Formats: sequence, structure tokens, C-alpha cells
Amino acid sequence: MENKIVAESFPPGEFIKDELEARGWTQGDLANIMGRQDSVVSAIINGKRSVSPEIASELASAFGTGAEVWMNIQAGYDLYSKKEQDDTVSRRAKLFALAPIKDMIRRGWIHASDDLDTLEREVTEFLNERTTAVSFHKSGASPPEMTPASVLWLCRARKLARGVQAAKFFTSPL
Repeated sequence: MENKIVAESFPPGEFIKDELEARGWTQGDLANIMGRQDSVVSAIINGKRSVSPEIASELASAFGTGAEVWMNIQAGYDLYSKKEQDDTVSRRAKLFALAPIKDMIRRGWIHASDDLDTLEREVTEFLNERTTAVSFHKSGASPPEMTPASVLWLCRARKLARGVQAAKFFTSPL
């Protein structure tokens, strides 16, 4: 599914203002028509109160539209307003797709952190151990794939190998 980026979304109050102007009504007139207090209509128009299903139904009856119009405007505005939170969720999802984060924390390879920047930095540092060319055998008919888990084990093995003192391997000619 393709995500479409909305350039800008406006609160329902902006559309209500337009409807009032087109009809020559005041906020007080709309409040009387809806059977609501002036403060309720004012709060919606000023963006301090959301359009509930009941209010959407009343606006629909007053303006001759469907209640869905007002609920969709409210939902669109709410989603637009929450864009920053969605970016954080998206970043976290990409990080968890890259590596089994819980396993890395459990094994002590990275530290648990609620700060996403810290978690991303630790995973990035850990994965900098990644080797591009690796040969290994896995039973099965198809060639093995480098899964995120196998990449992590490779990185961990390289880190541990750096601490092991061993002579260089060479083959002697026969």
C-alpha cells in the first residue's frame, strides 16, 4: 500500500467558518440550530475541541451534508497532527526489521533504551562489524540467505575473534 503525503490538513473549524460565512450565520446561530451552548461551537471552530460523532451528525443536519464529511475532516486533521509520532514508530519498525533487538538486549550486546536515537546508534555500531563476503553451509536445497539473525551472529563472532590471539593461517606447499 502506498502512503500518500498530505501537504496540509485543516481542522474542522476552518470548514465550519466557511459554511457559516456562506450562509451569513454567526457562531451563535449555529449553536442555536444545533441546540448547543455557544462555547461548544466556539471551541470546535477554534480547534480546542474535536468533532464527535454526535456533533458531526448535528453539523451534517445543519449544513445538509453527511456526518461522514465532518468525521473524515476531523480524522484527517488528527492524523496530520500526529505525523511526528508516526515518524518515530516508522523508525522503530525499521530498526526492529533490521535486527532482533530484544535478543541483542537479552544477550547484552546492546543496552536497553527508551531513547530511539541511542538504540539506533548502538545497533549501527554493532552492525559495523558486518562482513560483506561470507561463506557458510546450511543444510537444505536452496542457497542460504543472510538473515538479520545470521548477520548479528557474524558481527558478534568478529568482535570476539578480535580478542583471541592466534597465529595467521597459511597453507604450506606440498
